[in-house]
Amino acid sequence: MHNLTPVNITTNKTSTKHKSVSPKRHAAKSRTRSKSPVKIRPSYKPSPHQLSPDRLYQREWKQIRRKLEKKQEEERVNKENEFKFHRLNKISQEPSAYPSLFPQQEKLRERRALDYQQRVLKGLIPV
Repeated sequence: MHNLTPVNITTNKTSTKHKSVSPKRHAAKSRTRSKSPVKIRPSYKPSPHQLSPDRLYQREWKQIRRKLEKKQEEERVNKENEFKFHRLNKISQEPSAYPSLFPQQEKLRERRALDYQQRVLKGLIPV
C-alpha cells in the first residue's frame, strides 16, 4: 500500500523578483573640465629679509606685510614729529625780542582758568 502521509518537499526556488528596468536617469558621461582659464597665483618675489608666502598662507602673509608697513609708517611719522619737537624746543628756549604774553593777558588767562575750575567743581558737588 501507498504511504499517504504528506511529505514536505522543498525545492530551492529563488524568488524571482524582476527589477523594473528603467532608463538610467544619469547617463554615465565622462566629466569634462570647464573651459575657464586656470587661476594663476601671482608670483611674489620678496626680498630675502621678508617672509615668503610659500611657507605661510597668502592671507597671513599679506596681513603681516600690512602690519609691517603700518609700523614703518608710524615710526617715520614719530621720527618727523620728534625732529619738529626738538626744533620747537630750541626755538622756545632762545630769548625772544617780544614778551610772550602781556601781564594783563596773563592775569585774564589765570582768572578764566580759576573760573572754569570753580564751575567744574560746582557741577560735581550735588546740591
